[in-house]
Amino acid sequence: MYKGRFGDYYIIKTWLLVVVVSPLFYTLFVGYNDGKFDFNDYFTFVFLSIVFGFVIAIPSYVIIEILYRILSKTKLSNWNIFSIISFFSLITTNISYYLFFGKNMFRDEAKIGGLPFVVIYSLFLMTGLLYFKKNLKSKKL
Repeated sequence: MYKGRFGDYYIIKTWLLVVVVSPLFYTLFVGYNDGKFDFNDYFTFVFLSIVFGFVIAIPSYVIIEILYRILSKTKLSNWNIFSIISFFSLITTNISYYLFFGKNMFRDEAKIGGLPFVVIYSLFLMTGLLYFKKNLKSKKL
C-alpha cells in the first residue's frame, strides 16, 4: 500500500471498491432478473462473489500496485500515469476474469459472468480510478 501521486492508498481503495461494490450491483441488476428474487440467495451469492473477487483480483492488484509505484517515481505527467494505470488495470482485471470464467466470459447466456459482468466491473474500476485520485493536473514532479 503506497502513498503515491494520486493520494493515500489510491490503488487499494480502487481495488476494494471494485471487489466489494461491483458484486452488489451485478447481482442486483443482472444476476436476479429471472423474477425469482430471494434475499438469502442474494446475500449468499454476493458474499461468495466478494470472497472469490478478493482471491481472483490479488494478482491484478499486485501488478498494478508495483506499476503505480514505479510510475509515481518517474517524471511523467499525472495524466500520463493515470492513463497507463487505467489501461493496465483494465487489461489485468479482464485477464483475471478470463482465467476464471474461460470462454463463458463474453457469453450473455452464461449464468455467471458474461458481458454484463465485465461491463459492470470495468465501469466500477474506472469510476474508482477517477474518484479516488486527488489531482490530475498535468504538472511534473
